[in-house]
Amino acid sequence: MPPKQPKSALSRALLDKLWEQCNWAHEVWTLHRALIDGNRRKRTLERGPHLDFITTVGKALADYVLLQITKLHDRAVVAGRVSLTLEYVVEYGGWDQVTRRKLARLKGRLDALDGKIRPARNRLISHNDLAAVLSEQSLGGFAAGADQRYFKTLHSFVSTAYQSTTGGPCAPFSTFKHDTQLAVAALASSTTSLRRQRRKTVARGG
Repeated sequence: MPPKQPKSALSRALLDKLWEQCNWAHEVWTLHRALIDGNRRKRTLERGPHLDFITTVGKALADYVLLQITKLHDRAVVAGRVSLTLEYVVEYGGWDQVTRRKLARLKGRLDALDGKIRPARNRLISHNDLAAVLSEQSLGGFAAGADQRYFKTLHSFVSTAYQSTTGGPCAPFSTFKHDTQLAVAALASSTTSLRRQRRKTVARGG
């Protein structure tokens, strides 16, 4: 009986590296979301002594998330160097026609968000574009919920590649949500404690 032929030109080890890159982008995105966008205690923290911390960490995470997403959309080959990107998976996977069309369709949907945020990566995150810095213009904005849809589609893309190569889907992306919630709760608790101490000091006339 002839040996079973692989269903793509990509190895399981390479797909595992792809999953790791995509999962890392997802992890830092959920970290930012839990700390900033979806943080129910955000207003409490912003009114306390941790405002500068929340603001600085939020901005740093936002820039880093955009960078990780746009890296996935870089060209597969630039100046003779090959990058593990979505384009690489589509173009060099050796897929059957049905799988290639599905991957290309999913990539097209993912490219829509990349098109929104890439100007921020190119002009403010990876470079200090003089005109962008001086104008203080806002770059990288996108519609509410587009990031959530992006990561659902990204997982579908990676899982499709796994399914065709290994016969099974990839693992779900992981998150830092629980740990972040614990950290936020600790910050909020310290903010509340400091307020109580200040009220007591004022009441005593201190």
